[in-house]
Amino acid sequence: MKTRKSRSLISTLEGNLMPFEKHLRRLYRMRDLPGITGLSRSELYRRIKLGTFPHPIKIGLRAVAWYSADISRWLESPLTYRTVADSDSEPD
Repeated sequence: MKTRKSRSLISTLEGNLMPFEKHLRRLYRMRDLPGITGLSRSELYRRIKLGTFPHPIKIGLRAVAWYSADISRWLESPLTYRTVADSDSEPD
């Protein structure tokens, strides 16, 4: 019975989300990113270090992922993208 209640609660919660909100909750792993961005794994990590690509979030002890919303934002403007922390520290 507990499983049925959990499933119905999840369905109810997901049913209340707008279509774009469901997209925002998706996570991409590193294996997905080269196909989406056209960049190699090493280039992605180089850009993360420079602040020109979104930082990953930890999803486990040895696993990271990226929010699809962050990747979409980067795809809109890859040449001018800056992480929030880097854009706050730009000189005047």
